[in-house]
Amino acid sequence: MRRLSKGAIQMADIILKCRYLSPRAKSHAGNLIRYIATREGVEIIDKRENYVGYIAMRPGAEKRGAHGLFHAGETPLALSKVAREVAAHDGIVWTNILSITRKDAERLGYETGEAWRNLLRANAHLMADAMKIPANDLIWYAAFHNEAHHPHIHMVAYSKGKEPYLSEAGIQKMKSAFAREIFREDLLPLYALQTERREAIGKETDRMLSEIRSAPAKNPVLLAKFTELSTRLKMVKGRKVYGYLPGPLRKLTDEVLTELSKEDALAACYAAWQEGQRSIENIYQDALRRAPQSLSENKAFRNLKNKIITEALSFAMQELTFEELPEAGEDFFPEAEEDAMPKRPKQAAAGNLSQLFDWYFEAKACLSDDLENEYYDPEKGEQLLRLAAAGGLEVAKYRLGMELLTGKHFAKDAEEGLELLWECANQGNQYAQYQLGRVYLTGVDAARDIALAESLFKSAADQGNSFAMYSLAKMHLTGLAKEASEARAIELLIESAEKDNVHAEYLLGKFYLRGEHVLKDSQKAEALLEKAAKKDHAQAEYLLGKTYTLGKDLPKDMTKALRYLRRACKKENPYAQYQLGKMYLFGQGVMRDEDAGKAYLNKAAAQGNPYAKLILETYRPHRPALPAGIHIMRLAGYFTEIFPPGAFRMQKLTEQKLRAEIAERKRARGLRTSHGQQFTDEP
Repeated sequence: MRRLSKGAIQMADIILKCRYLSPRAKSHAGNLIRYIATREGVEIIDKRENYVGYIAMRPGAEKRGAHGLFHAGETPLALSKVAREVAAHDGIVWTNILSITRKDAERLGYETGEAWRNLLRANAHLMADAMKIPANDLIWYAAFHNEAHHPHIHMVAYSKGKEPYLSEAGIQKMKSAFAREIFREDLLPLYALQTERREAIGKETDRMLSEIRSAPAKNPVLLAKFTELSTRLKMVKGRKVYGYLPGPLRKLTDEVLTELSKEDALAACYAAWQEGQRSIENIYQDALRRAPQSLSENKAFRNLKNKIITEALSFAMQELTFEELPEAGEDFFPEAEEDAMPKRPKQAAAGNLSQLFDWYFEAKACLSDDLENEYYDPEKGEQLLRLAAAGGLEVAKYRLGMELLTGKHFAKDAEEGLELLWECANQGNQYAQYQLGRVYLTGVDAARDIALAESLFKSAADQGNSFAMYSLAKMHLTGLAKEASEARAIELLIESAEKDNVHAEYLLGKFYLRGEHVLKDSQKAEALLEKAAKKDHAQAEYLLGKTYTLGKDLPKDMTKALRYLRRACKKENPYAQYQLGKMYLFGQGVMRDEDAGKAYLNKAAAQGNPYAKLILETYRPHRPALPAGIHIMRLAGYFTEIFPPGAFRMQKLTEQKLRAEIAERKRARGLRTSHGQQFTDEP
C-alpha cells in the first residue's frame, strides 16, 4: 500500500480501462486491427478491424510464435482469421486494458504472458457475469505487452449470444475480481484482520445489548427506542427478522443500531473495520467512490440488526416461550447423494464393464469417510475413478466431477468438475442436473445464471428427483423462478414430500402448522413433522417439542414434547438445548433439576446461544420450594386460631333458623320462597 502526502490523490494498484467498438465500425474492422498493430503510440482507435493486429503485433507484445495473441484454448491462433472473425461480428466488441506497475509485476509473478493468460482463464466466468452474459457465450482474445513501467494486457471480448453490457458497477466488479487474484498474497492478511474486526464488532454489540437493561442511565435515548421496539415487536405476526418487518419497525431497528454505534467501544471497532476496508478498496479504486457509511447503513452488518431484534424479543426467563428457528435451518440446497447402487449405462461402455464397476466400487471404498476405514486412500481413489470414468461409466464421471468440484477428498478443479457433470447432465443424469442447478443458482464456481439453474432443476425434477423439486419450490417461494407461483411451489413440496424428502416434509409441515402459503391444518402438520422427525430431522423435532409444550396448535402433551426436545438435543440443536435447559432449571413442565438444566444451557451457550449464556451468568439458585401439603397444613392452623373449634357449627345453626323465619314470613304474604314455591291467601 502506498503512503500519500497531504492533498495527493490515491491511485489504484491496478488499472482497468474498458471501451467498446460499435457495430458501425464493421466495414473497417479487419484493416483497423493491422493498422493499430503497426503504430508506435498508444492512441485509442475507434475502428475494429485493426485492433486484433494491434494487440498481437505492436512493439512490446510478448509473442507466442508469429504474434502475441492468445485465448482460453490451447490451439494456436491464426491472426488473420481472428481479425476477420472480429470484423464480422454484428454486436458490440469490448476493448479492455488491464495494467499494473512494474514493481508489482516483478513481485507477484506477472512478467509473462502465460501468467496473464492464466489470470484471464481463471476469471472468465466473472468477466461474463460483469458483462451480464452467460459464461458459455463469452469469447475473448488478449496479448501481453511487457512495457517498462506498466506491464499490461490488451483484450478483445464479445458475446456470441446475448449482447454484453458493462456498467460502472460491472467494471468495478471485474476490476476487484482481477485485483483479488493478482494481489492475493497482499489481501490474505488484510482479509484475516477484517474478519477479526468484524467479530469484534459482533461481540461488542452483544455485550452492549446485554447491558441495556442493567445500565439504562448511560443512554436513555437508546433505552427508550429499544423498549419501544420490544413492545411493538410483540404485535408483529410472522417471521420476526429484519427483512420481514414493516418499514417503521425496520427504521426503529436502524435507530437503535445508530444509538449503539455512538458508544466509544463500538465506534472504535467500526472505525478500525472501515480503515481496513479502505486499504482493500484502494487496491482497485482510484479514490473512494462513496462517502463512508454509518454502521446502520452498511449492509455488511445487517446481522447486527437481527441481533437487536432477537434481544428485543427476549422474554422473562421463567416464561414458557420458544425461540424461532433461523431461516438458515431450512436448507435451500440440501445435499443429495447419488444412487447407492449405480445402474448399467444405457449406452455401451468402452472396455470391460465389469472391470469398470470394480474400479468404481473400490474407489468409493478408498474415499469413504468412515473413521475406521482401513482402505482410505484418496490418491488411489482418484486414479480408480478416472479409469472408470475414462471407460465411459457414467456414475464414475458423476462422482469424479463432484469430487473435483468440491475438493472434498483431493485437489479441487472446478473447471474439470463442471465439464464432467455437464457430460452426465447431457446424458440425462438427474443428480448431475441437480448439482449443476445448485452451482448456477449460487454463482459459486461458475457465473450465476438463474434461468439455467431453473431449467436444470426442472429437468431433474421431471425425472422424479425430490431434491430438485424441493429447490425448485424454494425458487418459486423466493421469486427467483421465471414465473414464480406460490401454488406451484406447494405442488412441488407435496411431490417431494411424497417421495420421502425429509426437507420437504419439514418445510411443508411448518407451513401447515402456521398457515403460511396454505390453509392451516394441524393434523397434516403433525403427520409431516413426525415423518421428518423419524428421519432424525433436528428442526422438525424441535418444532414438535415446542408445539406439544405450548399446546396451542396441537394438544399439550409433555411426554411427547420432552421426547422430541431430548432427541433434538442429542443432535446438538442449540435451540432445543436452551429450551430444555430452561425448563429443567426453573421447573417449567418438568420436575425441577438444576444440574440437568445447567448442563443443557452450557451446551447451548457453547454453540453461541446468547440467552443461554445470559441465564447462566445471571442465575441465582432459588430457595427450595416447600411441598404443597405443608402449605395446606400451615393455612389450616391459621384458620384454627381465628375460628375456634365449633364456631362453624354454631354459625350454621344460626343461619338455618334465620332462613326458616324469612321463609315463613314470605308464605304469610303469598310470596315466592327461595325454593320457587308460590303461596296465596286461598285455603
